[in-house]
Amino acid sequence: MSLVRRGGTIQSAKFAKKRRKKLIFAVVLCVVAIASVISTIFFFFRAQFVQIKSVQVSGPIGINGGVLSMVPADAVQAEITKDISDSWLYLFSKNTLFTYPAGTIRANLLKEYPAAQSVDFQSHGGFLGFGNDIRLQVFITERTPFALACDTVKNGTSSQLCFYIDSNGFVYAPVSQSSQISAINYIHYQLATSSVSSSLATSTFGVVLGKSITDPATFAIAQKIINAVSGIGLTVVGDTVGTDAYGPDNQILVSNRSASTTTAIYFNGSEPLDTELRYFSEFWTQESTSSATIFQYVDMRYGKDIVFKLYSNASSSGLTASSSKTKK
Repeated sequence: MSLVRRGGTIQSAKFAKKRRKKLIFAVVLCVVAIASVISTIFFFFRAQFVQIKSVQVSGPIGINGGVLSMVPADAVQAEITKDISDSWLYLFSKNTLFTYPAGTIRANLLKEYPAAQSVDFQSHGGFLGFGNDIRLQVFITERTPFALACDTVKNGTSSQLCFYIDSNGFVYAPVSQSSQISAINYIHYQLATSSVSSSLATSTFGVVLGKSITDPATFAIAQKIINAVSGIGLTVVGDTVGTDAYGPDNQILVSNRSASTTTAIYFNGSEPLDTELRYFSEFWTQESTSSATIFQYVDMRYGKDIVFKLYSNASSSGLTASSSKTKK
């Protein structure tokens, strides 16, 4: 028994020694393989045929001829060039077709320039995208003006700050002095005073660049009301959305036949919206048959009871107001 045990002990020691040698060899081989892979990747990403040589920024081909109007192409180009001149972990250059940070660049541009709706990338130059003259093409799609969101500045005057909004109610660019004349034809949106945070009281009534004028559901309701009012031949020039003492509020401003006057139409969902719009359509068709009938306001916030006030030419001083009330 002792001989077998001694023989087994000697055999185990030899086996352990061989095993250690194999393990060391495997570790060395693995390290060499990893180093080779890293070196290959390192030199591949440093190779000239994958390096981005220039950056070009424009709008999509076919849209305004690729010319950007609200996003400064030169400034964006300089920013992207600077971003990709860095490296990952001091090892791999960001200035290649495979490692440039497209996601980070896109997120930064959309945050910095609210007028940018989307950012897309393409590479050009060389064979199959590779070569010594690779150009990174950045396409920025700008938002399209849909309406204006305006604030009345709280400085004791009636001056306004207006911003362009897109079809989703997103506020993305101020209206410049040079474009104010062309902006007259857009519908003007405002927020009801009670809908605005008190933290904004020192500046404006609440329109914030880079955010939506209101929540999507409220804005969608406003669009439905405007479309319905426009559908019976009225010209909508403004809409105040938000909440007031009556609850949810939409105050539509309609331009009258007399260019100097407007009619305010108040909706607040006291009835289902489709029902409220039907009541208004029937009321307007019945009551506005006379060319002398010009409403100062129509209030739909009392259910089937519709309260309205008329302008009247009875006074020699011009239009005066008289009131009446009708019930559906």
